[in-house]
Amino acid sequence: MRLLAVAILTFVCLPGTTPALIAQTAMSLQEKLYQAEAGSYVVTEQDKNYSLLLIRSITSDTLLLEEISVPINQIDLSKYSWKSWLEKKAPGHTAWTFYQINLTTSALEEAYSYTKKSWLILDEEQFLTKLFALPLWPLPADKRKRIGPAPSTGEIDRRALWTPPLFTDGKKTTKPQIEAYETSWPNDNSKLSGSPLELYFSPLSPFPVWIEVKSPHYTFKLRAVDSGKELFSPISFKMPLRPPQFISMQRLDGKFRLLIKSPAYFEKLNLFAIDATNPSSAIPITYVACKGVDPEQLFLDIDHRLLDKIFEKNHRYQWVLVPEEASDIYVEAEESFIWK
Repeated sequence: MRLLAVAILTFVCLPGTTPALIAQTAMSLQEKLYQAEAGSYVVTEQDKNYSLLLIRSITSDTLLLEEISVPINQIDLSKYSWKSWLEKKAPGHTAWTFYQINLTTSALEEAYSYTKKSWLILDEEQFLTKLFALPLWPLPADKRKRIGPAPSTGEIDRRALWTPPLFTDGKKTTKPQIEAYETSWPNDNSKLSGSPLELYFSPLSPFPVWIEVKSPHYTFKLRAVDSGKELFSPISFKMPLRPPQFISMQRLDGKFRLLIKSPAYFEKLNLFAIDATNPSSAIPITYVACKGVDPEQLFLDIDHRLLDKIFEKNHRYQWVLVPEEASDIYVEAEESFIWK
């Protein structure tokens, strides 16, 4: 996941914190996003690349973000505005990615590369979710950077507060109003361990316009080069739903257990069994579900006594899953079995 999307997804909400406590102690980007509109966008520059991130859609529980990356030398901003560039399907872009976030659970539920026409591996992205839980505290004025040389010892510091440059729809804003926040990375032995971070926001945008790591051991700055509203994708696209997977099956004492990997957005899976001697009919199966340690891990336990009633001895069967929320997805287990 690229740095811009990471930074934005990171501050979606504060898991385990009540809304009342949030109001008293820290800011949540979720509050900003709930007031945002589809079409809000920000563009950042990092490592000779631009990254455009926009809100494709937002509901009370789901946020869909769209991110497009392009090398700086592949776009001439004297000829294009970001809106006209996107209308032409982003010529020169190197990556076009969609992210689906559950605003209720703070989970990144899906990441899909439109460029590669494939899903991204969420496990490789999840280490970044540590940043999701960090509360953002208002940065006191005495800790803010200021413009000009520091005053002599004992003198009052009358220098103006530094603010990052702010661009809206390609135009620089004079005397922008900026909200500054601070937070710290947890002590996790990573490169960012214990590092203080500063984030700057414009009241007009849900996205940070400047992110800076202040650690003496690691420095990093991410700046916005543009932001605005009413930017809409030229792609008529619905986030593809990733099908559930059969991982394993076990015969245990008194039950048959299936291990399933299923996206969190599927709340109900319908299970069927197909008899190889009569494949035209699917037998609905009742099961008891139990979640595993992994958010996408699911155990389906089926009572042997139930199967004895509906299965015929020495017949070969195959399991089938159909998500209730997506009846067009039909998944067969690769492994079949003979009922004894």
